[in-house]
Amino acid sequence: MSVALLGFLWIWQQEQRTKRQRHTAAMLTAADQCALLAVCAATDVAWRLTAQPSNRTRAWLDGVVNMSDADFRVHFRFSRATFQALLRLVRPAWLQSPSHGGSASLDCREALLMLLYRTSSVEPVARIASRFGVSASSVARYSTRAIAAVCAAAGGELRWPSPAELLAVQADFVARAEAKHAPYLRGVCGIVDATHVNLARAPAVHAPSYINRKKRYSINVQGVCDSDGRFMHVTIGWPGSVGDPRIFTNSAVPALIERWPRGRYLIADGVYALTARCMAPYRSPKGATQLAFNAALTGQRGAVERAYGRLKARFRCLQRLDAATITSAIRIIGVCFLLHNFAERHADVWEVRADEYAALCELSEDVLWHGDSPAAAKLVRDALAQQFI
Repeated sequence: MSVALLGFLWIWQQEQRTKRQRHTAAMLTAADQCALLAVCAATDVAWRLTAQPSNRTRAWLDGVVNMSDADFRVHFRFSRATFQALLRLVRPAWLQSPSHGGSASLDCREALLMLLYRTSSVEPVARIASRFGVSASSVARYSTRAIAAVCAAAGGELRWPSPAELLAVQADFVARAEAKHAPYLRGVCGIVDATHVNLARAPAVHAPSYINRKKRYSINVQGVCDSDGRFMHVTIGWPGSVGDPRIFTNSAVPALIERWPRGRYLIADGVYALTARCMAPYRSPKGATQLAFNAALTGQRGAVERAYGRLKARFRCLQRLDAATITSAIRIIGVCFLLHNFAERHADVWEVRADEYAALCELSEDVLWHGDSPAAAKLVRDALAQQFI
């Protein structure tokens, strides 16, 4: 047999072998596909036979309209009249905000009710979803949209006072102290303090930095409030391990108070550095004058503690905030401050028993500031203390 014929036979054998391999592979693929389809069909049938019907129902939500005013306030922490005022304010912003679709459809009223219930409740998201007849993802989606609408419409509820408003704030501090026949500092235009918002879970990023002095995960929130307990400025987002003085120094507040006329200042507790614009108490008071100064400052500072107490009693989510991300937590905390101011401006004040304030406030228990205060600030404080001679 010639070499050419042998070569031809070898090539022909290789081609046949390749065809057989391809045919076998095709047969195996078809068999695998049939088996896979059979498994899928069986699984689908089994799922259809065992799946339970959805428990989503709007019965609870639809029943809200028939709630008594007292029950409405218990569930949503707003009076019905205050809620209607909020709804009128927010609805235009809601209609302009983009809708993200979804299987559930809530209007502005229902989404606001959901937001209020979520911020006022300690129930898990799954339970809230069941009450409103939506999925858990819909709770997050509609809450985010409602928060954006509230911030767009009611953002002015939390603002730094204008020069005219500053005079009114100062006069109100004086009037409240005189009504109680209590000693007071005449130039007080605000109170600064920080409070911890405990987190229900460890943050996904930089978790150790959120552990505070009580070994809990938290966000340390700084607020500046007036004598009525309405907040003029908040700084949200600092991890719980960060101290109050650092938050204050890095916030916008020092620059804002520097623009105030001479003789106007904030008051703070002993963890803050003494400056001419931020009065802190004497660490080791000597004599009746310094003791009286500390007593007056402490008495006026009580407004911020009561404000935090009412805030956390109304919005119970702030006692143990369950949020998927820190960004989401910041949004929820921010809207709670806005809603607090809105409600109190409408004379809808949440009452808190005196023995509840300490537990609710969760005020920052930071180490005392041990730096040397500026000499000018000490002179200002000493001059203020002279009124108590």
